[in-house]
Amino acid sequence: MKASYFQDELTYLRESGRLFSERNPRLSKYLSDASTDPDVERLLEGFAFLTSRLREKLDDELPELTHSLVQLLIPNFLRAFPSTTLMQMVPVEKAITERQVLPAGSQILSKPVDEIVCPFQTTADVTVYPLDIVEQDVQRSRESTVLTLKFQTLSGLPLSRLSFRDLRLWIAGDEVAAQMLYLWLGRYLKDISVCFDSEEAEDGEVARYKLPISALQPGSFGGSEALLPNENSAYEGYRLLQEYFVFPAKFQCYDIDGLEPFFRNREETDFSLELTFSRPLPPEVKVRPGTFRLYCVPAVNLFAYDAEPMKIDHSQMRYPIRPTANGRGAIDIFSIDRIMSWRAAKDPTSGSHLREYPSFESFHHEVERADGLTQIYYRLRLREALGKRGMEHLVSFVRHDNERAIPEHEVLSADLKCFHPNHAMELGAGDVCEPTGETPSFVTFKNLGQPTAPVYPPLDGSLYWNLISNLSLNYVSLLEKEALKTVIATYDFQARLNRQDERVSKQRIDGIVSIETKPVDKLFRGQAVRGLKTVMSLNEEAFQSEGEMFLFCSVLAEFFSLYSSVNSFHELIVNGTQNNEVYQWPAKIGRQPLI
Repeated sequence: MKASYFQDELTYLRESGRLFSERNPRLSKYLSDASTDPDVERLLEGFAFLTSRLREKLDDELPELTHSLVQLLIPNFLRAFPSTTLMQMVPVEKAITERQVLPAGSQILSKPVDEIVCPFQTTADVTVYPLDIVEQDVQRSRESTVLTLKFQTLSGLPLSRLSFRDLRLWIAGDEVAAQMLYLWLGRYLKDISVCFDSEEAEDGEVARYKLPISALQPGSFGGSEALLPNENSAYEGYRLLQEYFVFPAKFQCYDIDGLEPFFRNREETDFSLELTFSRPLPPEVKVRPGTFRLYCVPAVNLFAYDAEPMKIDHSQMRYPIRPTANGRGAIDIFSIDRIMSWRAAKDPTSGSHLREYPSFESFHHEVERADGLTQIYYRLRLREALGKRGMEHLVSFVRHDNERAIPEHEVLSADLKCFHPNHAMELGAGDVCEPTGETPSFVTFKNLGQPTAPVYPPLDGSLYWNLISNLSLNYVSLLEKEALKTVIATYDFQARLNRQDERVSKQRIDGIVSIETKPVDKLFRGQAVRGLKTVMSLNEEAFQSEGEMFLFCSVLAEFFSLYSSVNSFHELIVNGTQNNEVYQWPAKIGRQPLI
């Protein structure tokens, strides 16, 4: 309960009591300002507490309905976003001789923080080669810039033995510099050359082979690379917006394809990539060792955990779910994956048996009704934690028609996914580096920056009505200025919890000057396809840098393409109002199925 409700009710009771005592002097000794009777004070405070709970309930805008809909359609928006960091896997020389894949979900431990070890799990597969970047160099001129990245194999392996398929370049280091390099690679790249030092022509020049510009593509947008477990999500685009606001570094990478043919039958142990830009790189953007990195992946502070067993004694309607051994409050719940109970059998000699309860927010009720069964479901209710930051998870039991049902003589337990709300964000760069029993030996690892602070969803009702209304937006209505601003503001949870982030978010939203959308036709494999082209005008001063604006619009371009229907496409063009630059993203085929 919010303290403001209690204070308002207590103030009202005292003011009303003063007025009442003035009209009834014989009662003034109990309710007047001069009264100091402690029993009367306790009664007023107790009554104020009860009425404030009633007021809060009247103002909560039916969370029983909104929370259920959100849990059914976009469950991650009712969950905290745990601490997130960017991990780098470093191949161990002589321990890796060919392409290896570190699967998503690999767990890495941190150094202890106040004797608490924080597990992190990777969010995507990482392809690792016995290859590393040994040099990073920039050659600047008035007309252009050439970025050279030199790669060398480990243990003197020839390039032909790498089984090379794909390579992802991550941009790390200074935030603004990384954003500007992301912009230059995505907008001003003119030429890509693969160079081999050992094979020289007669004139002494290094042999160069050209790659098309299309070989370099933005990475980390795929659904398989979601930061959080992605279940029952009604629309992938909202996930991208949430991830951008919480951890934008996830998108600062590019995939390079088409290198494999150049490495066939090559006995060299090194090669270089020369990336030529059509515009000079700003002098304040420095490329240092470690600016470009290989084998990186985001990791989130998530781990499986058990809930405290709880005996169902019929003394309450809702039962709190709490992690075991959590006396210090070091663990918080991300999600409830499974609820079960040990049910005592009627025959004492037969022991007990396990019973599992499915979630009420599911699509199994009609089947259950048709079969005439009496399945009991659990229903989750969230509320703000008392006395600390976070949420409380309460479960009740109902039948398929939402009628209350109480299991008998059972001990309730649950499988959880949990995170550390306070300790993980205190880790520094390099502190997430301890292996587990399942960690492969061919890599070492470290986090490149401090993990982010957890972001809790605001539980007020108005937010979730906005979320639900966004799900009903059609593609055309979304491409309107006010509708787009509302969507962006709705999914920026950090702006609702932090004043500085709120100012940044407001400035970003106010930077959207105009948006216009019109239908266009394009030829796709010899056939005309009807799609939409959106032209947005943005104020560059609303962003930290031009690179930040480009990254934000890149996420929007993917967001729009996910929202457009199949057999259609979307094309985004952005005009800068200050420097009159025009930024264009290629047309992308839609992925939203038609109803």
